[in-house]
Amino acid sequence: MTKTPSAQPQLLTTDLFGTWQPPTPAKSKKAPKVTKTLTLPPIDVEAARVDDAELRAFALQSAPQPSGRPLHRPMGVEALQTSDVATRLKANALADQIARMDGELTPEAVRALLAFSGAGGLGDQSASTNAFYTPSALAKFCWEIAAVLKAGPSALEFAAGGGAFLETASRYTEITAVELDETSSLVTRALYPDVAHHHVPFESYHRQSQDRPFNLVIGNPPYGGRGESGNLDRPHIRAAHWYFTFAGLERLLPGGYMITVVPEAMLRNPSEQKSREELLDRAHLLGAFLVPEGAFRLTGAGVTTAVLVLRRHDAGVYEVLQALTP
Repeated sequence: MTKTPSAQPQLLTTDLFGTWQPPTPAKSKKAPKVTKTLTLPPIDVEAARVDDAELRAFALQSAPQPSGRPLHRPMGVEALQTSDVATRLKANALADQIARMDGELTPEAVRALLAFSGAGGLGDQSASTNAFYTPSALAKFCWEIAAVLKAGPSALEFAAGGGAFLETASRYTEITAVELDETSSLVTRALYPDVAHHHVPFESYHRQSQDRPFNLVIGNPPYGGRGESGNLDRPHIRAAHWYFTFAGLERLLPGGYMITVVPEAMLRNPSEQKSREELLDRAHLLGAFLVPEGAFRLTGAGVTTAVLVLRRHDAGVYEVLQALTP
């Protein structure tokens, strides 16, 4: 049988010349890669929102409501028949008890809270000897100055105490109040629910708070040494009234106003000259009003005070003054 030759050449068994190479197979075209699209489910923004109370508390964010008309009710020792130590201690204890209770305040409970006079002047009967109640007439005078300057609507009360400046605040003012003493903070929180309250040292508020700068800083800061809270911020500033003044200015908008009750000695003591010079680098002194010596007599305070009115310099002025100082 005759075999039909193959139509294709056959590989010889032996490569006679050693030059044969197997044919290179043709490269097959790769299929294009298919890009997988990741499909995400729709996001429910409201469901994903986290309301972290601890984070908000650390940021010390304030949301005050506009205040109502000034009430000018008798407060502190002015609400008591006598201002002796025993009467004040009894009134303070009752106010502390009521402030810690839940429920709506009765008129009697409101009067009891208004009779809270703070711990200043109670001597050995108190943990504090410099937390003196601010007379209502003096707080009202400060707000009258603010009205003339048209300072507002946002205001910071950096040492709220029993609430004299909250009681006499101009209408529609949005107030944020800071107070270190627990009972004082509870009392003012109960009496003035429209105010944003922070029961912390002012040092902690100033370092942590994310509040926007204010139009006005107003109040009666503590005098003398700063105590343990002084270690929280700028411990080199030893006097509390100077720390509150400088830190309070930093909480103002450029052009904002500060109206505070300060010890009169800080305006004239030779040892405080450097602090006064630094203050004038940061703010313009609009006025200083000497407070009558008898204003704090009922609370037992013997210090002479003055109302200090400052306007924070416009943006950039402090930096220019620092650059020009040799």
